[in-house]
Amino acid sequence: MEIKIPYNKNLQLPSAPCGKMEHFLWLQNGCRPESGFYLCYNEQALKIRLFSKEYPRFIKAERDDDAVWEDHCLEFFFAPFGKEEPYINFECNPNGHMIIAFGKDRYHRLVLTQSLKPSLHLQTAIHADSWEIEYTIPFDALAPLYGKTFIPEKGREFAFNAYVCGDLAEPPRYGVWSEIDLPAPDFHCPRFFGKGVLD
Repeated sequence: MEIKIPYNKNLQLPSAPCGKMEHFLWLQNGCRPESGFYLCYNEQALKIRLFSKEYPRFIKAERDDDAVWEDHCLEFFFAPFGKEEPYINFECNPNGHMIIAFGKDRYHRLVLTQSLKPSLHLQTAIHADSWEIEYTIPFDALAPLYGKTFIPEKGREFAFNAYVCGDLAEPPRYGVWSEIDLPAPDFHCPRFFGKGVLD
């Protein structure tokens, strides 16, 4: 999977989604809520909006770093320097509770929620039949983690995937943008990330 990410000086997101989480894996329960994401960038940041058309919403986590993936949850896994490098997972429930962590796989992760979340300027919105989250990832926040600078120039590539899930929701669901070929649920698999290209 590959998409082009539009430049917008004021970080105004495009009018149509850049991609959708249309691959619903591992379960055959018919639960396939329309879900997708918008992306854009400028010299300072990458902006993301994720949405899912699902109601009612299941929300159990009451604070950051709780098990938000068990709730209705929207996730963005971001590898700015490619899938061979560590990635950052941003996971968020409808109430805005998040887990943010950094590492090369699911077992060796540095939790960054308290240090990184304030710089995202997270916004959430719950509508009658859908919900969405929106935030920005400042590029200067990446340098301390990776020891190098991400330069947002036309043609620059990064790896990522976007997910909608709800392990304990009724019914549960696992929707992904870039398809994952594994026998059991696992979003922490960067070899299946897709590609974003700055346009």
